[in-house]
Order: sequence, then structure tokens, then C-alpha cells
Amino acid sequence: MTDDNCPKRVALLSCGPPIALKVLYCLHRLGARTDLVDLRRPSMARYSRYRSGHRGLHLDDTSPDGLARFGEALQAYCQQRGIEAVVGGDILAAGIIHAVSGQLTNTLAFPASPLSTLGMLDDKWRFQTFMVKHDIPCPRAICLESTEDVDNIETQGLRFPLVIKPLYGESSHGIVRVAEPGAIHHHLASGGRHARFPLLAQEYAPGFDADLSVLAKDGEVLCHVLQSRRSDCSLAFFEDESVLEIGRQIVRAANYTGVANIDVRIDEHTGEVRVLECNPRFWYTLQASLWAGLNFVEAGFAVARGEPVNHPAPTTGAYHLHSCLLKRLLWRPGQWRHIAPYNLRGLLQAATDPLPFIMQRFG
Repeated sequence: MTDDNCPKRVALLSCGPPIALKVLYCLHRLGARTDLVDLRRPSMARYSRYRSGHRGLHLDDTSPDGLARFGEALQAYCQQRGIEAVVGGDILAAGIIHAVSGQLTNTLAFPASPLSTLGMLDDKWRFQTFMVKHDIPCPRAICLESTEDVDNIETQGLRFPLVIKPLYGESSHGIVRVAEPGAIHHHLASGGRHARFPLLAQEYAPGFDADLSVLAKDGEVLCHVLQSRRSDCSLAFFEDESVLEIGRQIVRAANYTGVANIDVRIDEHTGEVRVLECNPRFWYTLQASLWAGLNFVEAGFAVARGEPVNHPAPTTGAYHLHSCLLKRLLWRPGQWRHIAPYNLRGLLQAATDPLPFIMQRFG
């Protein structure tokens, strides 16, 4: 996509998650003037210097009538503000755009799947059953709905250690590793908001963490990036055809359209790959591929326009997370020579937009 083809006025729809800020960074990189449109709770992105406008456009519900009313309101807003394209910053916002895209005239809709598909992939237990049905390699798991289920885990054929997860969630919130049933009871007794039934009990998969991020249309992966995280500070780009093929299998089986982030574990000793979960949305490390040369927002708008996608994935190098990069530069200034320039550009973009982070922490 050339600069002339990029939309100049964009509405970024958000239901509240901070991931909208990462999408806003991608839009700013395209030179787009972006209105942040909050559908439910306000997003921290409203404090960003990179947004041009901010509006609350309340979503009553996702019933057919509610979606039709929202589609009319969004169409009127786009006409009033001269909006050329819309993109969803989270799962619900993406599904809403898919649902109302037919009501938007002269406005490009970022590719997305129906709410039903997004909901299936987002629900960790439903996604687990989907993987088993389609022979996608994954750890064994069961859904815990009562203390009796906890006591009977070993009779279900699962072997400890296990990873206990809420069915919905992100950023590892509420995820614990346990070695025996008593630890699950202790977790439940903690009273945390993520320590409630139902829960997913998944066998622990040895290896290192990696993720496959994709843009797809009608069940076909159009562009992707693979990142491994072998330390808390850095993401390493790499190639692995077996991981990519598993991602293609998921996308094909779900007939998926849109962006998604697939979490996997790769066993260093055997090369075995196990899929852990799928997040059918943009991801929190979106800026890594952005500054390494692959802007998924740009690629998605190309797909929406019916244009070919030619966005090769970065396959070498690393992206250092901002907090670690700052410490590295502050304590070892000479190390900057060994850091790729795109790391510093990504750091500069975030450092010159501090208000969202300040307000999230202290507001």
C-alpha cells in the first residue's frame, strides 16, 4: 500500500482495553489523523497526543436491533467527521465493525470475523475443544466447574504440573502453575477475581514461549510474524515453518478473517510445538513488528481495499521492551551501539507520549 492509498482520517473503536494505544501508534506511523471512539469504558488512549479527536458512541447491546442502531450512529459520525476507515482496537470492537460494515458507506472497514467466531477463539475452553476437533497439537485440558472436578482431576487422565487459567483474560492475569490438587483449592480460596469457576486446567507444556501473529482473510494467512520470548526483556524474530503451518491450520479451520495472536510453547529438545491459546485481536507487542517493518494495520487496510498484501515478516533481530531498554541505556550507555535503530524509534514514540501511562497508573 502506498502512502496515497492509506486512509487519512480513521476512527479507532475501543471498548476500553489499553491495546487501542498500540493500534493508535500504528495509525500514527501511517500519517493518519485518528479519532478514538469509546464504545463502553474509556480507553487510556484518549490521553494520547497521537489521537486527533475523542468521542463516546455508546453501544447498547449486541442484539440485531442494538447493532443496527449502532451502525446508524457510526455511519452518521463517519459522515460528520469525514472518516475514511474504521478499525477495532479489541475483540468486541472488531466484531462490531464486522456486524455493521454493511451500513457504512464510503468508509473502509478493517477485516474482521463475526462475533460468534471471535467469541469461540477467545474462550479458552471452547478453543481447546476446537483444537482437539481439528487435530491441532495442544496440551490436554479439562474445564473445572466445581471443587468436585478439582478432586477428580487425576481420574480425568491429566498429569501434574498443570496450568490453571480463567476462561477469559489476557496478559497472564489469573494464570497459576500448580503441582497438586491442593494448590488449586488454595488458589480458589484466595478470592481473586480470576480464581472462580469455571477454570481451564491444562497440562504444562515444557519449552520456551513464542507467538505467531497473523493477518488473515477467509481462512488464508496473508502475512505473519513469529516472535520468541526467552527472556523477560526481549522478543526475538525467527522463522519456523512448522509453527506457521499450525497457524494456517487454525485459520483455515475457523475460516478466520482479521488479526490474531496465537500463543505456543516450543520444546527445545524435541522441536514439538503445542498451541496454548488464541487471542483474536491485536496484541500488546504490536510495536515490535511495526518498527521492524511490518505494520499490520497498514496491511489490513490493503486487504480491505482488495489490494495484494506484500509485507514480508522480519525473521532476524530482536526488539527490546521499553522498560528493559531504558535500564540498559541508562546503566550501560555504550550498549546503544548494539541496539537496532528501530528499537530506539519505538522507544522514542512511547517516551514522547507519556500521559496515557501516567493516567493509567495514577489517574
